[in-house]
Amino acid sequence: MFKNIGLVIKGNLSPKNSRVIEELVGLIKTKSRNVYLENSSTSSSIKGVELISQELFGKKSDLIIVLGGDGTFLRAAKKYYKNSKPFIGVNLGRVGFLTDISLRNLKKDISDVLDKKKFTEEKRDLIQANFGNSKEVALNEVVIHSGSYAQLMRYKLSIDNTFIYEQRSDGLIVATSTGSTAYALSAGGPIIHPDLKIFNIIPMFSQSLSSRPLICSNTSTIEVEIISGPRAQGFVSLDGQEDLPTAFGKTIEIKKLSRTLKIIRPINNDFFSACREKLGWSIDINHKK
Repeated sequence: MFKNIGLVIKGNLSPKNSRVIEELVGLIKTKSRNVYLENSSTSSSIKGVELISQELFGKKSDLIIVLGGDGTFLRAAKKYYKNSKPFIGVNLGRVGFLTDISLRNLKKDISDVLDKKKFTEEKRDLIQANFGNSKEVALNEVVIHSGSYAQLMRYKLSIDNTFIYEQRSDGLIVATSTGSTAYALSAGGPIIHPDLKIFNIIPMFSQSLSSRPLICSNTSTIEVEIISGPRAQGFVSLDGQEDLPTAFGKTIEIKKLSRTLKIIRPINNDFFSACREKLGWSIDINHKK
């Protein structure tokens, strides 16, 4: 099923992680698969891989294995989502909700996916922000902010042409269900199962004591207008990648993208077990099944 395997690897690998990746490449090669690496990768010295262009990488890879943290996964998703290829994540970082395969289970989980076809495939919604001449895409969230630490901006929120509120805060997060365990969680948002088709709207440090997260359907169109702020313009950030400027008084339109991102998971890696492990949820040691 997956004949051509593309690898996306985080930069600045430790010697330990370099050895892990070389062992993974060796494992994949023993299964008569081709292994590709984008020729601009900082890990181009890894043996046993074929270096190809970004365009060919997206076209030829049947499965993209991301080795790093969630940041590496998000950058790869933005780069290759148009190719409609499935992704699978190996955690070389810390929390890793998207890169959920651990090093201790790496060989078994990859072998199960390649040989036994034992996996689940999830289709995750993507979010798009349109502002000015920009059309930007994210997997986790769109963040609209003032561009200045601890300084408020004033903005207006509408959903499907219905006015919701006007308020002052550090910014506003519009997250997908996938993004509910990322930046949105740090801002006090709820944890949402990734199967749910919603937008999670969270004001950041609002001046209003009654301001709370708001959930709406992801078939809705969200509109945000920055009225004023501490700088000459506001800013939009997608998946924490970069801050893009936007003028005051202009509408930022946020909606679901028609495309989805395919994510492959080993059979035993479900969302709630990831929450228990990554978020340190307590376990009753006296409980017996």
